[in-house]
Amino acid sequence: MKPTIRTRIKMKAEEEGGRPGPFNEGYAPHFVVAGKTEWLGVRAVRCPEFVYPKEERVVDFELMYTPGLDYRDLTIGSHFAIHEGPKVVGNGVVIELFE
Repeated sequence: MKPTIRTRIKMKAEEEGGRPGPFNEGYAPHFVVAGKTEWLGVRAVRCPEFVYPKEERVVDFELMYTPGLDYRDLTIGSHFAIHEGPKVVGNGVVIELFE
């Protein structure tokens, strides 16, 4: 099993550039930590049945590319943007780390 982080995320409304619909487990965006430029691939592994645009939720994400990719910037309290390609669809903060 890959390392996992618990996050509190806020998804943008579609009219603000967010997703047109909800996501659930298996969703695989990229996180970009505030002040950094590296794109970090993650996958939702524990979340409510669906996470809709404009919702704020607690979601667990697996750090997909460890050990090859350096995820050290995703520490408790780290703020990040949620990217789908070049589009920022939400933001969040890391609230817990799991090994």
